[in-house]
Amino acid sequence: MEFIEVTNVTFPVGVEHTRRTLLRVFERVQSVEDIVVDVREGRAMISFTESSAAQEALISLDGFPLFGRALCLSVSPPPASPIRGYIVSTKPSKYLLVRNTPYLAVVVKLKHIAGVVAVTSAGVNSCFVVAESVEDTKLSSASPIRVPRIGDVEKANRQSVDEAACELKAAVLLFNNQVRLLGGTQSWLIPTERGRDEDQTFFETPEQSFLALTEDEVASLHPEQVSSYVPRLCECLRTEECFVAAARLHDVVKWHGAELLHAPELRLTWRRIRASLENLMECGAAADERKRVSSTLQMMDALMRYESDSESDKSLLREEVPEAQINPFWFEWTDEEELEERQEVIPKKEKAANSIQALCDTFDYNAGNESWREALEAFKRMCDEVHMFVRKYKVAPQGLQNCLQDMPNLAEHLEGKGREDFANRLEFKSLKELVALVEVTEKLYKKELEELAKGPEIDDGAQDEDEDAGAELTETEYAQILEDISGSREVNLVGKVEKVIRACARKGYTNLEISAMGIAVSTVLRRDSRKLLVSSDTWERAFKWGAKFFSRMIAAANVRFVEDSSSVNARNIVVPGGIHGFLTYLHTELVNKSKFEEVASQEYLKIITFENELAVLADRALGYYQARKRIEPSKACISILFDILGQRRQEAHQLFYDSLSSTDNLTIISESVFDTVRALHKLSLQLRPSVALSASGVCHVAYQYGLCGLYREGRDYLLRTGVVNSIAVSDAPLAILLNRAIAQLGLAAFIAGDIPTAHQLLRTIWGLRSNQVLIGQSPPPKSVLDDEHAEMEYRNLLLPPHMHMPVAQLELASVLSGLLMGVKMEAQNPYERNHMERYVYNTVTRTPDLMGKPFSFKEQVAVAYEHLKAGNYIAAKEQVEAMTTFDTLPSGKETRKRYLQSLKEVALLVFCYTNRTNFSTMSVVNLAIKFDMEESDVRRAVNEILSENTTLSAYWDRDDAYLYLDRNNATRLQHLVKGTSESISNLAKHCESRLLG
Repeated sequence: MEFIEVTNVTFPVGVEHTRRTLLRVFERVQSVEDIVVDVREGRAMISFTESSAAQEALISLDGFPLFGRALCLSVSPPPASPIRGYIVSTKPSKYLLVRNTPYLAVVVKLKHIAGVVAVTSAGVNSCFVVAESVEDTKLSSASPIRVPRIGDVEKANRQSVDEAACELKAAVLLFNNQVRLLGGTQSWLIPTERGRDEDQTFFETPEQSFLALTEDEVASLHPEQVSSYVPRLCECLRTEECFVAAARLHDVVKWHGAELLHAPELRLTWRRIRASLENLMECGAAADERKRVSSTLQMMDALMRYESDSESDKSLLREEVPEAQINPFWFEWTDEEELEERQEVIPKKEKAANSIQALCDTFDYNAGNESWREALEAFKRMCDEVHMFVRKYKVAPQGLQNCLQDMPNLAEHLEGKGREDFANRLEFKSLKELVALVEVTEKLYKKELEELAKGPEIDDGAQDEDEDAGAELTETEYAQILEDISGSREVNLVGKVEKVIRACARKGYTNLEISAMGIAVSTVLRRDSRKLLVSSDTWERAFKWGAKFFSRMIAAANVRFVEDSSSVNARNIVVPGGIHGFLTYLHTELVNKSKFEEVASQEYLKIITFENELAVLADRALGYYQARKRIEPSKACISILFDILGQRRQEAHQLFYDSLSSTDNLTIISESVFDTVRALHKLSLQLRPSVALSASGVCHVAYQYGLCGLYREGRDYLLRTGVVNSIAVSDAPLAILLNRAIAQLGLAAFIAGDIPTAHQLLRTIWGLRSNQVLIGQSPPPKSVLDDEHAEMEYRNLLLPPHMHMPVAQLELASVLSGLLMGVKMEAQNPYERNHMERYVYNTVTRTPDLMGKPFSFKEQVAVAYEHLKAGNYIAAKEQVEAMTTFDTLPSGKETRKRYLQSLKEVALLVFCYTNRTNFSTMSVVNLAIKFDMEESDVRRAVNEILSENTTLSAYWDRDDAYLYLDRNNATRLQHLVKGTSESISNLAKHCESRLLG
C-alpha cells in the first residue's frame, strides 16, 4: 500500500464533501483505498492499493488547483496509529477506537450490545473494540463519551440516504420537465427508474390539491397559508398544468395580492411568475385562458403601482414606530439568480432571433476561414430556424438580412478552380452546394427581406426614403460607407468593403475603388482580431489588397493621396493612417504569428515568404515617401526594414534577392545585406531620428559587423557611437538588440581565435542566469514573474525563431573562453580566491564523478579543466576535439584549430607556473615537443609570461635556448604574510582618514 500526503487543502464545502472531491480527483490516477483528512492542519493522507500509484499521482496531480489553492503532494509513510500493528482509516471497518472514556465504562456500556466480540484497553481513557462484521460499526478518530448503538448509527445512515434520494429524484424530475417544455430531445433527459405515470404522481403533493380549490376556497384561506403555495404555483406554470395554475394564480392575486405581492421573500418568485405569464400570452391558448392571464397581469401591475404611490406615506409611519427589520442582505440577488432571471424574462421571439443570429455568426466565421463543410452545416441550420421564425411571426429576422448583406461573393471561390484545388473532395462539394443554397434562400425570402429593409411606415418622408432604398447608391453614399467602415471596430465588414470595391469598379468610381482597397487591409486583419493569431489566408488576403492599392495609387499620379484625414471623398484617394500605417499593422501581426507557430512546418515557411514580400513593399513605400520628403512615414518604413533585414545573414539575403523578379524598382535593398543595413542607418540619420530608431540602427550595424567577422570594427563602432551608455534598462527592446550585437561580436571574436576579446564581450551576458532572456529568445521562469501581465510583456519582447542565435554556439564560446582565462588567472595567483567566472566554475565543479568517458558538453569541459590545471595538454586536447558544437560553426575546423593553439599557450603557462620550483632550467626544445609548438611560439608565449608582473621570475640564456628559473619564488606563507600586511596597511589608512575627517 502506498501513501500520498496532500497539504494546502481547504474545506470551503465541509469536511465530507471535500473528502469526496479528493476521492474523485485521485480516482482518476488509480484506485484509492482510503482518505484521511486533518482540518486543523489543512492536509489529507491518501492511500492507494497499487504500489506505483503514489508516484503516478505525484507526477500527475502535484500543483493541481482545488478550491482556489494548488495542492502540494509528497510521498509519505502511513499515519501513526495508537494501536501497534494497525493503520488509521476512515472506511467502514469492524474495529472501533474509543477515546476519552475509561475502559471499565466502555465495558459496562457495551456488555449487552450484540455484535461486540472483544474490548481491549489501549492506554489511559482509551480502548479498542472488535465487532463481528464491517456493517456493525465504523472506525472513528475521536469518539464521544456516549457510545451509540450500532443499530442506531445504521438507522441514521439509512434515514440520511433516503432523504438524499428524495431530493435527488425531485431535482431529476424538475430537470426533465424543463427539458420537455423547452423542446429538448429524449437524449437530454436523465433516465429514471420510475415510469411516466410515477413521474406525474410525484406532483401529487399538498400543492397539487391546491390546484383543485375553487375561488371561494382560495379567498377563505389566510395569506400566510397561501404564501407557502406561491413558489409551487411558479413551478407549475412551466408544466403541462400551466393554465390550471394560472387560474389559481388569478384567484390568489385577486384576493391576497395586496399582502403577497410585496413580501420580500417572494420578490424573485413574482418576477418569475410574471415572465412565465408573458410567455403564456404568446402561446396558442384559448380566448378565455388568454383573457384570464391578461387580467392577472393587469392586477399585478395595478397593485405594484399602488404600492409605489403610497410608499412615502408609509415611510413616515415606519419612522415613528420603528420595527425590527430583517437584514436586506438575505433578499439580495446573487449573480446566478440574476442570470437565470434575465434568461427567463426574454420573450420567445427575441430568443429565436438570438439563436438565428448566433448561427449567422458561426456561418460568417467558417466562411471567412474557408471551412466550407462547417459553413454549409451552419447555413442549413440557420435556414431551418428562419423557416420556423417566418412561419410563426410572419417576418424575416434581422440576422438573416445582415448575413446575406455582408456575405462575400461565394461564386468567386469556384472561378477557375477544380476539385484538386481544395483540401478534399468534400470541401469542393460543400462549396458548390452552399452557393446554390444561398441563391435559393435569397429568392425564397425576397419578399420578407424587402419588407424588413423598408422598416415601419412612420410618415410620408420616411416612406419616400424606403422607396428609394432599392435604388443604386451614388458616389457620395459610397464614400460615406467607406468612412463608416474605416472608423468602425466591427470585425465582420470584409464582405461589405469588398462589395464596395466591386461596385465602384463597375461604376467607374476609380478614386473610391482605390481608397476602398487601402481600407480593406485593416478591415481584413480586424476580422481575426478575436483570435490569438491571424491566419495565413487572412494575412495574405490583406497583403494582396495592400499591394494592389499601392500599385493603383502609384499609377494614379494626378490624384492627391490623403492619409492624415478620416473623411473619405471622391476627389482624393483617402486611407486613414496611410501606407505606413497598414504596413506597420501587417508587420505587427506577422511578428506575433511567427512567435507562436511551429518552426518545422509549412505554415512557418509561409511566414518567411510573407516577410520577404512585406520587405519589398516597405522598400517601395520608402521610395515613395522619400520622393515626397515625408519624414515620419519614412521612419516607419525604415523601422520595418530594420526588423526584417537587420539581423539576417548574407546567405539568406542572397536567396531572397535572387528570388525577386525585378530589382529595378527597389529603393534601398541591395545584393549585400550589410550594405543595405548601413544604407538604412545612414538614411535614418538624415531624417532626424528618435533615440530608439538611432540606437536600433547602430545595434543592427554592429550585429552585421559580427556576422561578417569584423568584431574589432563592430566593438569600436559601438564604443564610438556611445549607444552602450544611452540605452536605459527600461528600454527593453533596445537593450535586447544591444545584447544580441555584443553576443554576436563575442562569437565572431571566438571564431577568429581572439580568446581574451571573446571573454571580455561574452562575460557580460553569459555571466547571468537569464542569458537567453537578455537576447530575447526565452521568457523568464514563472517563479520570478509577478503575474500573467508581466509574462505577456516579456513574451512581446521575444524574437521570431528564425532570428534566434544558436545557444549551443554561444555557450561553447563563453565557457571555453572563460575556461582558458580562468585557468590562467588561477595559475598566476594560486594562493588567492578563484577568479573564474561563475558559469565556468559551476560547470567544472558541479559535474558528478564519471564512470567512463565524458559524453555531454559540461562533462567534457570539467575533464578538460582537470587536465589543463595539471598542464596536461594532450588529454585536454582530446576533450576539445570531441566537442561536436565546433562542427556547427561556419568554419568549425579552423575555429577548433585556433582554439587549440590558445590551449597550448595556456597549458605552457600553467606548466611553467606549477613547476617553477621543481626545475632550475627549462629547454625550449623540450617545451616545443611537449606542447606540440614551434620554438618561436614557445619563446613568444614565455616572453608574454615574463612581461607580466607575476610571481614567476626567470631569464633567458644568451642563445634563448634555456629558461633559467628563480627557485626562490614566493611561498604560500610569504604570499599570505604579504597579503595580510597589505590589508593591514589599507585598514590603517582607512582608519586614519576617518579619524582626521
